[in-house]
Amino acid sequence: MIDASQIVKRSAFKFLVVAATTLSTLFWSAGISAAAASTPDCANLAVNADLRNCDLSGQNLQFVDLQHANLSGANLTYANLSNANLTLANLSGANLLGADFTAANLWVANLTNSSLVQTNFSRANLDSAVITGADIDGTNFWATTLTVAASGSLLGTPTNLSPDYWVDRGYLLSPWANLAGANLSGADFSGRTLRGNLAGANLRGANFANATISAPLMGADLTGTNLSGANFDSIFLQGAVSGGILGTPKRILAQGWFLVNGLLIGPGADLSNANLSGLDLSN
Repeated sequence: MIDASQIVKRSAFKFLVVAATTLSTLFWSAGISAAAASTPDCANLAVNADLRNCDLSGQNLQFVDLQHANLSGANLTYANLSNANLTLANLSGANLLGADFTAANLWVANLTNSSLVQTNFSRANLDSAVITGADIDGTNFWATTLTVAASGSLLGTPTNLSPDYWVDRGYLLSPWANLAGANLSGADFSGRTLRGNLAGANLRGANFANATISAPLMGADLTGTNLSGANFDSIFLQGAVSGGILGTPKRILAQGWFLVNGLLIGPGADLSNANLSGLDLSN
């Protein structure tokens, strides 16, 4: 039987992931629209500032409040932004080489395609931030909050990652990572805990042996995965594709779902290309 409290908690988390993504899209879109009608003012270091392509390299910007600021394409090399507030800021395509963001707040910040080489994010908050396409070679993530951070196509190797975080196939992975739609074919999650978002992810051939999986898996491709000894606790499986699954999980929490002949079968499963010949589904 499914614990109702688990359903509530996971539904709430799913809502928070969607809400954060929606918020970021709305604010960044609004910022882009506003910027199109304005001229960057590189001396205006304030909330909602238009700092596109500004050269702020080497500047001391400790404790600066740049919430919602547009810093896309800006040069922040070796700048000091420790304790700065960059909530919902747009830093896409910015150069942050060697910059110091110690204890800075970058909640839902957009760092897409930015250069984070040797950037210091120790004790910074990057909760729900987007770092897709960023160069993280030598980036210091010591004690950094990266909950639900979205990634993909990452370059380089960071330093001082928490033991709960790791980089694989260009993604920053963690128990709470937002990996919706990610291409993680063949990834190794053995023994890991995954509570974030794997909806629509390509997980073909991934290794989940002895893992605990409670992340949403709606529309995910689980073909050929290894579920040996896994705690398969996800209750959001609608539209999931499977087939050729290896091993036997310790448990499948979702009501009405079961594993038979390598197929995950249950309410809303995508069986459009499944071979069901000879299967007894009467129970």
